[in-house]
Amino acid sequence: MLTEQEQLYQKAIADYQGLDLNFVKENEPPQLWQGSTQIKEALTQLWNDYPSIKDPNKFVDSILLTPKMWDVETNPPTDKYLQIYLVDYPYEVEIFIEPIFIIVTLPNSPVDQGKLDQRMFKAIQATQTFT
Repeated sequence: MLTEQEQLYQKAIADYQGLDLNFVKENEPPQLWQGSTQIKEALTQLWNDYPSIKDPNKFVDSILLTPKMWDVETNPPTDKYLQIYLVDYPYEVEIFIEPIFIIVTLPNSPVDQGKLDQRMFKAIQATQTFT
């Protein structure tokens, strides 16, 4: 498993030539935004405000422990390395944040695993339009 993980890591590095990995590791998602300054400021504010406005989603932990969910992440239909984040949010949203991040939100309610898998695949497939 570690060998496979290292191979995927090396492939990801090759897919994103010029990507400053230290910069990615040292910054939170809003700081990685490369578009409009106004959007970056809004993302930063939302990133800072969000933890204090909502109770933790009690359904996220059980989803993270479900092996089937990880099949989507470890075998994506793409040649690019992607990181999928499940996020507690009141509405269902899937969004790709270049270069490698996918955010899939989970409302605080019981999760339909099949629907979540479909949403994750849809988000992964949407990244193909950016590559």
